[in-house]
Amino acid sequence: MKIILTLSARNRLGFLTTKYHELLKQLVVEDKRVIGDDMVEITASDLERVSRRISIRPRPSSLRYRKSIMQMYFVTGLLLLLAGLFYNYAYILLRNPIQLALVLSGIALSFSSLSLWQMNRARGRDLSDQEALKSLEIIRLDHQATIQRLIDAESTLEPTENNVEEESEKT
Repeated sequence: MKIILTLSARNRLGFLTTKYHELLKQLVVEDKRVIGDDMVEITASDLERVSRRISIRPRPSSLRYRKSIMQMYFVTGLLLLLAGLFYNYAYILLRNPIQLALVLSGIALSFSSLSLWQMNRARGRDLSDQEALKSLEIIRLDHQATIQRLIDAESTLEPTENNVEEESEKT
C-alpha cells in the first residue's frame, strides 16, 4: 500500500511528533527531577518506561453501544416473557411482600451483575486489541530505527581498499 502525505499532513505529523517528544521529556523530568539539580539525564530506559504510560485510545465505536443496547433489549424481552408466563405466580408474590422483595432483589442483582460482566468482558477485549496494536507499532518503530541505523552506518563508512578498487574498475 502506498501512502502519500500532503504538505499540510506532513506539517501536522511533524507538530504531533514534536508534541509527543515534549510530553515524553516532561514526564521523564517529572519522574527524575531532584530539587536543586538543574540538569536531568534522560536514558532510553527512562523513555521506554514513560512511553508505556502514554496510550492513544481510539474513539469508542457506535457498534459496541448498539450491541449493548440489543443485549439489554433481549434481556428485557426475556424478562417480560417470563413475567407473562408466570403472571399467576406474581399475583401470589404480591400477597407476600417479603417473598416479593427477595425475588425482585435477586432479579436486580442478577441483571446488574450480568451487565457489569458484559462491560468488563468488552473492555478486556478492547484492551487486548490495543496491546496487540501497540506491540505491532513498537516492532515497526524498532524495524525503522534499525534500518535508519544501518543507513547511517553505511554512509559513515570510510572507503576501504576493496571499495577503492571497485570504484577504479568502474571508471
